[in-house]
Amino acid sequence: MQDTIVAIDTPIGRGGIGIIRVSGSLVIKIANIILKQLPKPRYATYSNFCDKNSKLIDQRIDL
Repeated sequence: MQDTIVAIDTPIGRGGIGIIRVSGSLVIKIANIILKQLPKPRYATYSNFCDKNSKLIDQRIDL
């Protein structure tokens, strides 16, 4: 069994973006719940974030 690991990959402090890395056996399930899509592996993706009830909690901004 492969553990699922979630880690904040953005330095502490203020920044223009937030990066979260996820790997392991539950990646597809987590992505479908939170992002409503499965991003392309190893690429940065602008995404909206939803809670477990599909309520939008953070919105992407395309510049």
